[in-house]
Amino acid sequence: MRKIKTSLLVIFLAALLIQGCSLGKSEETITLTVSDDMTSSVSVVKNSDSDTITVTKTITAEDIKNATAVKDGESITKAGTYVLSGEYTKTVTVEADKEDDVIIILNGATIISDDGPAISATKCNSLLVYLVDGTVNTLTDANEYADTSDSAPTGALFCKNDLSIEGEGTLVVNGNKKHGIVSKDNLYINGGIIEVSARKDGLHGGDSLTINAGTITVKESNEGVEAELITINGGTLDITAKDDGINATSDEITPVITINGGTVTVNSNGDGLDSNGNLELNGGYVYVSGATNDGNASVDYDGTFMANGGTLISTGMSGMYQSVTNGSGNYVIDYMSDTTIEAGTKCALYDGDKVLAEFEVLKNANSILITAAELEDGKEYTLKVGESSETVTAGESTVKGFGGFGGFGGPEGPGNFNPGERPDFGDASGNGGFGGPGGDFNGEFPEGFKIPEGFDGNPPEGFEPPEGMTPPDGFSGGKKDKNN
Repeated sequence: MRKIKTSLLVIFLAALLIQGCSLGKSEETITLTVSDDMTSSVSVVKNSDSDTITVTKTITAEDIKNATAVKDGESITKAGTYVLSGEYTKTVTVEADKEDDVIIILNGATIISDDGPAISATKCNSLLVYLVDGTVNTLTDANEYADTSDSAPTGALFCKNDLSIEGEGTLVVNGNKKHGIVSKDNLYINGGIIEVSARKDGLHGGDSLTINAGTITVKESNEGVEAELITINGGTLDITAKDDGINATSDEITPVITINGGTVTVNSNGDGLDSNGNLELNGGYVYVSGATNDGNASVDYDGTFMANGGTLISTGMSGMYQSVTNGSGNYVIDYMSDTTIEAGTKCALYDGDKVLAEFEVLKNANSILITAAELEDGKEYTLKVGESSETVTAGESTVKGFGGFGGFGGPEGPGNFNPGERPDFGDASGNGGFGGPGGDFNGEFPEGFKIPEGFDGNPPEGFEPPEGMTPPDGFSGGKKDKNN
C-alpha cells in the first residue's frame, strides 16, 4: 500500500464512548492536524502495536474555488483537483499518468451515463472523491456499457487503482450494470452519507475494503460488501443483500473480515458474514439477520472466528450454524429454539434486572448467537424471546453443528461409521471434522439440532477438501468463484 508522507503538527488522543444497541464498547479517537486546511478525525481501536490510521483531507471553500471545473464529456488527463457540479450525461473519465493522484470534488453533481459508468478512473495512481458538506450527489451508470471488453469497468463509480471517499456530503450510487462502488485495488471510506443500490455488489474492493467513518447504506444488492480483506474501524454500515451480506473471498490469500468498531447491521438472504478464511471481532456492534433456509448461515467461515471484544448478535436458521471459535477472548451464548421464532419477535438479554441487549428478529429464525466482551464464563443470564424467558449460560461454544466441515477423515478409513448414518459434523465453532478415523458416531444429534432439508451428507457448494484428500464419491468439490 502506498504511504503518503506528511508533517504532523498535533496529535490529540481522546476517549470516545459509542452509545447504541450493544453490551457496551469503547474506542479511541485520534485527531490528526496536518495543516490549517487538512484535518482528520478517525475512530480506530488500539488493538495492536501497528494500527493503520488514514489521514483524510478537508476540502475548503478556497479548494473548490480553485479546482478545475469538468464539463460534460471531458476527460481528466493529469494530476490535480477537479470539481463537478450540475448535470452530466456522459461518463467522467480519468486517464492520467500512472503516478498521478486525482481529487474529484462532488459539489451537487448528478451524473447519469448513457453508455458506461458515471465515473471511471482507468489510469491514475489514486482517486479521491470528496463530498461537499450539504450537497447531494448522484452517480448512475448505464444498463449496458459501450465497452464490452474483459477489462471494462464494473461499477457506477469505478477506479482501477486505490479509491477513497471522504467528506460530509451525500452520495447516491445506482449500479445498473453490475456493482455500485468499485476499486480494483484498495477501497477506503472515510466519511460521507453514502447510499448504494446495485445489481451485484454494493461495495467491491479488489484487494481490500476499509471503512473508517461515514454512514453507508447498501439498500439493494446481490452481495452487499466484497473484497479479499475487509476491515471496519468505525462508522455505520447497514446492508440489505439477496445473497451474502459481507463476503471476504480470495484465491490467492487467506480472506479476513475484521471488525474493530462502528455499527454494522446485515439483513441477508444468503450468509450474513461470510469469510472463505477468518473472522475477527475486536470491537463495535454487529447485528446479523440471516437467511430463512438451512442452506445458509448468519455467520459462516472456513477458518476461525476469533471474538476478542465488541458485541455480535445474529439470528438465523440452525442448519449451517457456526459459533465463535473456542479460545476467543469473548464468551458466547448459543440459543437453539424448538420452534420457529417469528419475524418481528422482540428479544432481550438480561443480567438479573439489568437489560444488556435488546433486538428484534427481522426474519423467521430458530437460532440466536450472542457474543460480547461483557459476558462471563459460566454465568447465567435470562434470554427473553417474545413472551417466553429462558435461562442461558455463557461460555465457550458446545453446540454441535456443521462447523466448517473440518476434514473428510484420515487415510486410516471410516472408523465405526456405518452406512446410512450421519458422520460427526463437529462443533459449531468450526472445530470439528467430516467423518474421521475411528469415529464412534451413533447417529444421534444433540437436542435442538436439525438436519437441513434435502441434505445428502455432502458438504455445501464452495467447500474444498484438505490438500491430498479425496472427496467422497459424487461430491463435485471445487471453490465457488465469487471474484466476478
